[in-house]
Amino acid sequence: MCRVSGVSFVSSADFRQIAIRAESGKAERLFRATVSAFCSLTRPSRREIAQLEDLTLPLFANVSVESRRYVAAALSECEYAPTALVRRLCEEPVDVAAPLLIRSRALS
Repeated sequence: MCRVSGVSFVSSADFRQIAIRAESGKAERLFRATVSAFCSLTRPSRREIAQLEDLTLPLFANVSVESRRYVAAALSECEYAPTALVRRLCEEPVDVAAPLLIRSRALS
């Protein structure tokens, strides 16, 4: 932030950082909400499984470890968990992947 004649201005770099933080929050909420909604489906279609992968995998790098852990735990109880998402979560450290490694039917 710079000041000119007592007026504060936000630099473009500062603005980008603010935008990135705002987008990160959206990615977190979207990542968790879509998986939660998916897990509530009793028998998801192939299309719904593919849609979940299409939505969550691009967000993966932008979400926190806590969100990854939450999603791994949720999907570990889900009979029709998307294989690509489960595999990606299993590549995470054991504190994230443990629920899937122990309980997921998608790995068998």
